[in-house]
Amino acid sequence: MNYGNNDNKTACEANLVFHPSTSDTVQHAINGANDPVAPTYYAPLTQDRGAMHIQALGNTEFRTDEVWKPGMNNNLLILSESRNVIAQGIDYTAGYTDDVASGLLTFWAEDRTPDQALVSGCDNAGLADRNGHRGNLYLNDVTKITRPAGGGTETNLVAANNVRTARVEYAGQNADTLNVISRKGDLYLGYAAGSKIYTPTEAYVGNSKTGTDNAFIYQGTGGTAEVHLQAGFDDSRSQMTRTEGMEGGNVYFARPAIDMPNGGRRNARVAIPYSSEYICNGGNLHQRAGQSMLRYEHSGIIGGLGRCGVESAAGWAAYAGRLENPGTLNDLNTMARGACTPLAGV
Repeated sequence: MNYGNNDNKTACEANLVFHPSTSDTVQHAINGANDPVAPTYYAPLTQDRGAMHIQALGNTEFRTDEVWKPGMNNNLLILSESRNVIAQGIDYTAGYTDDVASGLLTFWAEDRTPDQALVSGCDNAGLADRNGHRGNLYLNDVTKITRPAGGGTETNLVAANNVRTARVEYAGQNADTLNVISRKGDLYLGYAAGSKIYTPTEAYVGNSKTGTDNAFIYQGTGGTAEVHLQAGFDDSRSQMTRTEGMEGGNVYFARPAIDMPNGGRRNARVAIPYSSEYICNGGNLHQRAGQSMLRYEHSGIIGGLGRCGVESAAGWAAYAGRLENPGTLNDLNTMARGACTPLAGV
């Protein structure tokens, strides 16, 4: 399933949008025999093992909560070539059948400018503009991924620039791999707090999620498993810039909860090549203040939002608040936390 705008070649308008409906035909097609309606809806067709690609030149957007249980463990790829992938509630369950139907699940948003395509209406400011309009994956409500027992498979949440999630619940019983990757920008895991979603009547309302709700939960109970949370490796150089800016990448967590019980070998990799948000140029670290302090607090791998589990108004305005449909700072800062006494003068 592919959509590109061949009339005026404007990528910003070449969007594939799935609206709420009494009959979710995409869900039926994905689920096949596992869907309570699909066997009747598509009779007498029989689902085989082929993959489904849903791709747009512009946005690929789901304005309804989706329950996906591919009938033959079919591979499923949700793609945007030049803009964003946007979803709200996703409940996905699939495992491994064979090398054709391996249960692969991929969400991937790129920011390419195809030949002759116009992107002036939604363009980014630069190759490493992580606040840009294109190349972002936005998961604006609960994303639940379940991998039942069987052969190992792979889940990919990938964007050229930013990946932002609400609550993520991942449970795998096999040698599964979960990749959450920002190629040139940042990961904002749990930052879709108060971000807007669509109701069944297409009212556009806040998702009612807070920083407390938006945990990133990974449970790997198989003998071997891998989780990779990475940002900025495609925007790194052999020698880091000496000018503060957006080179490299950052990982921001609201509430990480990675559980790998005893009895297996599992690896969790949370990595960036470096972050140029803050560069220490020989000054005394205790003299950080103002913009220097702001950059320091958003440079690297940051868990729990910020000092005392709170994102500042200035930090919100400069980082997460600049993304599309950002939600609210108040919802993000509604977070269960212990007592904290900030350092004097910072």
